[in-house]
Amino acid sequence: MKRWRPLLLSFLLGSAAAAVWYSYQRREIRTLTSSKPAVVAPQSSRALPPGGRNPKSSAKSPTDAALDAASPPTRNGIRSLFARSKAIMELPRDKVEALLDDLGKSGRIRSPLDATTLMAAYARLAEFDPAAAMERAGSNKREVRDIASFAVMSEWLSKDRPAAVSWFQLLPDTDDKAKFLTMLNFAGASDPTLSAELTGSIADPEKRAAAVADSIRSMAWSNPDGAMARLKEIEDPDDRAEAERDVLRGLAMREPERAVSLAFAKPDGDPSRSSAVDFVRQWSDQDGPAALKWISSQPPEIQAEILAKDNGVKRGFSGASSDEVKSAALKVTDPAQRDQLHAAWINGQASSNPEAGFSHLSNIKDRDLQAQSAAGIAAEAARANNPDAMNLWLDSNPPAPVRSAAIARYAETVGRNDPVAAAEWTQRIPDPKIRAATAAKITKPQ
Repeated sequence: MKRWRPLLLSFLLGSAAAAVWYSYQRREIRTLTSSKPAVVAPQSSRALPPGGRNPKSSAKSPTDAALDAASPPTRNGIRSLFARSKAIMELPRDKVEALLDDLGKSGRIRSPLDATTLMAAYARLAEFDPAAAMERAGSNKREVRDIASFAVMSEWLSKDRPAAVSWFQLLPDTDDKAKFLTMLNFAGASDPTLSAELTGSIADPEKRAAAVADSIRSMAWSNPDGAMARLKEIEDPDDRAEAERDVLRGLAMREPERAVSLAFAKPDGDPSRSSAVDFVRQWSDQDGPAALKWISSQPPEIQAEILAKDNGVKRGFSGASSDEVKSAALKVTDPAQRDQLHAAWINGQASSNPEAGFSHLSNIKDRDLQAQSAAGIAAEAARANNPDAMNLWLDSNPPAPVRSAAIARYAETVGRNDPVAAAEWTQRIPDPKIRAATAAKITKPQ
């Protein structure tokens, strides 16, 4: 999958807004925009102005200006993109080709607006003649070619699937063919039958094996069950295990409990089993209460792995309350792991709700871990310029070692911008050694 990452990143960055449009072009665009597209004025001459210089980059072509006019004034950027796409989807063929001529001058995507316009224009051209649209898309370079080809193929598959598949099958076995297939799956092709049909058209065994694995991985985000059903197509057991881990990662976005349970059911050494704690971390950020409930129901050996001091969950459980954490911790058998659970929740609260994090510190019985957690909250409070949260907690008389660690971290963080205020905070550190060390850090030239 690594060899495709540059392509996928450029594709996603370039077409993020456009992909939203394409999914909803038949359902949503017309409901979000009510104005009718303006009549496109005849295209003016492309001759150079006197002196032979190109027009200023800010000058718009008649086609581009008409599209802007077709979009009602709005501060909603997404609505504006939808309106522009709607107008493009109603252009006649000659105006679409003129628009693509304008886009082709730069040879690359400069903004989400460019990506949206590019995909809409190629999708519209594909409505007239998909084969000609694909030929034109292939004449471009880099990400323009990839995004344009994706737009055409998506439209072509919905318009005339047999013809689109036939075109793809006749392509020579090149890296571009495999890359194109991967991009189609990654962008949302949720039809396992179609994916298998396209992949099977690659004759070279090595390229086909790589394309199968990559297409299954990419499908994991749009159709994890379909991707899981296709895992048997990967012949090499090690490659299959690696792909299964990526499929479970995609499943974890939709059904985290199922993905986590499947991962922990794998034997030691399996890639999915090695990533099981990572899936729990992800789940704890998505749905903290559900993740806590699941952890509290697990046997001690699973709890020990999830709440390990070195490689366990260190921050998370978003959306869970202090009481929910306390309740879950009661079902964790090991005292050190209970402390780790409390610390993970506190660390997750540090930036969003430092007051809650400070209030929960006393649930950590290990003084060193409690001091570390207090220092983490203090640093976030300092970055947010929130001395009130610190003072409120200090008024509750926390233990001296914990108090010293938190004030020291607060002072060090404040000292980056306000040495005078930091010096005042330093004087409140109970431990003389920590106070002296902190003062030295603050006065040391940056």
